[in-house]
Amino acid sequence: MIIEIHSVPQGKNPLWVREAWVGLQLPSLDDAPIKVPVADMGSRPSLRTLFRSLKDGPSVPIQERFGYSVNARVAVGIVSLTNEDAAKWWLENVPQIMRVDMPLLFETSCCRAV
Repeated sequence: MIIEIHSVPQGKNPLWVREAWVGLQLPSLDDAPIKVPVADMGSRPSLRTLFRSLKDGPSVPIQERFGYSVNARVAVGIVSLTNEDAAKWWLENVPQIMRVDMPLLFETSCCRAV
């Protein structure tokens, strides 16, 4: 399934990076939107927070997000075709995005199936 990003996705990355997705069509990993539990740990949790979570269980709020899952490597490759700086931002600030199995979730509020 292909999704089209029609409005700026929510997120903690800079607005100009999120704006780069608008207008792009991306291949979804699923045939329908999925629900994903997400821990809000801020932009970078401290080592203390991570170790405490391992010992005592998660101490951060869990939210449920609803959207389309897209392979992150594929998505960054597509955004690089129209905004090289946005792709570079992802590679420099979230290098783990290049792992083969890393997904990005685009919430249904910012995209639609085409």
